[in-house]
Amino acid sequence: MSTESENNFLENFEYLIEQKKYYKLQWNIKTGFNKLLNSKEFFQYSNTQIKNSPNFLLQICNSHSRGFIQDTVKAFIKGDLLNGQYEFIVNDKSGNPVWLTLFANLLNNNDDGIILNCLIEDTTPHEKTKNALLKSEVEKTQILNSMVDGAVYVSPDLKIKYANQTFIDKYPKYTNNLKGQPCYKVMHNMDNPCITCSVQKVLKTKKFHKNVRSVKNGPSTQTLTYPVFDEKQQINGAVIISRDISESKNIERALKKEATINKLIAEISQEILRPKISEENIAKRILSASLQLTKSSIGYASAKNIDTQEITWKAFENYSLNSNATLKDPCIHDDVSKCLSIYLKDKIEPFLSNHLKQFLLEKQLDDCNITHENCLMIPAIFNEELVGQIYVGGSERTYNDNDIDVLNQLANVYALSIFRKNSEKELIKAKEEAEESNKLKTAFLANMSHEIRTPMNSINGFSELLRNTEQPENIRNKYLDTIYKSSNQLLRIINNVLDISKLEVGQVKIIEKEYDINQIVYDSIQTFSTDVFNGKDIELKTKVPFEGAEAVILCDGPRLQQVITNFIQNALKFTQKGFIEIGYELIDNNIQFHVKDTGLGVSYENQKLIFERFGQAEVGYSRNFEGAGLGLSICKGFVELMGGEIWLESEISKGSIFYFTIPYKPVAKNIQTSTIKTSSKQYNWKEKKILLVEDEAFSQNFMETILLPNGVKIAYAGDGFEALDKVRQNPDIDLILMDIRLPGIDGIEATKKIRLLGFDKPILAQTANALPEDKKLCLEAGCNEFVAKPITRIEFLKTINGLLFPEE
Repeated sequence: MSTESENNFLENFEYLIEQKKYYKLQWNIKTGFNKLLNSKEFFQYSNTQIKNSPNFLLQICNSHSRGFIQDTVKAFIKGDLLNGQYEFIVNDKSGNPVWLTLFANLLNNNDDGIILNCLIEDTTPHEKTKNALLKSEVEKTQILNSMVDGAVYVSPDLKIKYANQTFIDKYPKYTNNLKGQPCYKVMHNMDNPCITCSVQKVLKTKKFHKNVRSVKNGPSTQTLTYPVFDEKQQINGAVIISRDISESKNIERALKKEATINKLIAEISQEILRPKISEENIAKRILSASLQLTKSSIGYASAKNIDTQEITWKAFENYSLNSNATLKDPCIHDDVSKCLSIYLKDKIEPFLSNHLKQFLLEKQLDDCNITHENCLMIPAIFNEELVGQIYVGGSERTYNDNDIDVLNQLANVYALSIFRKNSEKELIKAKEEAEESNKLKTAFLANMSHEIRTPMNSINGFSELLRNTEQPENIRNKYLDTIYKSSNQLLRIINNVLDISKLEVGQVKIIEKEYDINQIVYDSIQTFSTDVFNGKDIELKTKVPFEGAEAVILCDGPRLQQVITNFIQNALKFTQKGFIEIGYELIDNNIQFHVKDTGLGVSYENQKLIFERFGQAEVGYSRNFEGAGLGLSICKGFVELMGGEIWLESEISKGSIFYFTIPYKPVAKNIQTSTIKTSSKQYNWKEKKILLVEDEAFSQNFMETILLPNGVKIAYAGDGFEALDKVRQNPDIDLILMDIRLPGIDGIEATKKIRLLGFDKPILAQTANALPEDKKLCLEAGCNEFVAKPITRIEFLKTINGLLFPEE
């Protein structure tokens, strides 16, 4: 049942409650639930008894007071009353009468009902004092003098007959001649009776009268006037009890203010949580409430920009006659100047100053358009992170801790709204990115299907022609050349897909060795056959400034060459005439490579896209250039793994320059560089015997084709078990070519068992399982070397020769 409003109430008036014997009771007048908040007992009734007694106050009232309280409760329920002060009589647990004064404030709670915040004062001593006055003059004097309230006995002619010590102390001017003085002269410094004289009303009506008088910025006084009767029940004057109720009035004002604040915050919360309200309107509403509650004339509300992460002004209000500041020009200084708004920009603690000019002087800050002598800034914090600020200044009064508390409540609401808006933006952004990614992937899959089917169509088509038709030798050679090129194109696509897959799962490892980067540049160029330049007017240039030992560095040579080759291939694809330049230079201990072309260029909006997975400058069925859209994203992945960066500069119709960097790690020695030899070499293996373990007939035929011209003898095995038998039957085997995927037992197990037989000659694994972990398994099983399919003939023969003749 406890609310934030009630917690604040207790915190603000805890001292008063302890010192003045006030009781704080929470009463749900709709459900009957009661709860005592600040004491263990209430006139001998425990808190548990109170909780278990619905409408507790009604139960303990005497018969006269019960009807009065019931009528008052009905007025609260109807909404005719919001707060008030009431006096009634109850019985304590022992049955003794107790006089109470109740200060009640209404709180609406849609979930729990209608709640009264009740502040109850025990006024029994005052009532006993009044009754004592009628019994005994001696007792009357003693009791009156012990009262903390002023008490005076006035005759029907409005003359003072007796006053207690508290009253005398309050009017020291009449200490020695108070008796017989007109009450209006002593109490109000008037020459004639008051127009609203309470004594005259009591004398006339013979009934009790209450009056409250408040002085602006001063005390509030309550006068309780009671009729006094003689033994014959004739009125004999009146007793006036003068009570200082400033504290009670302060409580009442605080309750009203708190109710106003809670209502305003509830309204704001409802407004700013509407889905379509803008950030600016949220900030304006929060700022308007802040200025209203603190009586300020100038202020701003700022919020964190989700893109830049900077705190920027969202709303600004200026009612000050001393400032011309606006939201567009909030300060006379720029962002680097020392002014108040810049000083407060990243503060995460409340800032309060009622002597701002002195503060600016001490901090060596400049005056600006929002500078006033007093100001207050409250940060809006969400999840321990600064998301905004509320600043107010120029109040006619000084700011205090209550202002901090009020703005803290608004700042909490503001922080929640900022977080919600930023979350909405992030969700929208994520949705757009997901939709864009889905479009790119769909386009990629369609393009990949095209890229794979195109070379496959050439391979299948020309293979069928060679098989089923008779063609002249030059035509047959043309078909074979087309099949070879299409196969290489398909292999490049598959390699790219594998590279992307390994980059995605983090399986690509960078292995640094000593390489000559000049040789890597030259080798990258030599990978392209001369026919790629057919129909193009292109000059190929190089720019390699390093010479000798300074060109020898630690790097991953194959990855570096793959990146350069992809850049060159990309430049060749989009360049018809002009030049392509491949080179590098040393900048800040990094080698910056570049591939420059005079091709079509890339539009600004596509420059970031082409480095992303599945990103291409062209999409759709009308694409003019082949490619799966993976090459540049692979380059980006490799470059970043090597510790570098990648970017481009481009202009439509003028060309592009692709850049990337790697760390410069020189090796202080010369190495002999050489070019890759592409010519075929004949080996002499006439005295050698190779066991070919292969279950595929096409692969067997291919191996025969490249092995037999070198004079070698070949034994065949179609599975792992047959390979074991061949080793047992042919002790003269010099080398085993072991496929890994085999029927029966696979190549890994077959290799292990062959080694157990005592076979110590080389075993070369040749398999389509090309991942690093596959190579590791083969070598651990006992293989000497590993070659991934599809096989490059020249390198394959070179590897076999090295195993047959290790001493060469």
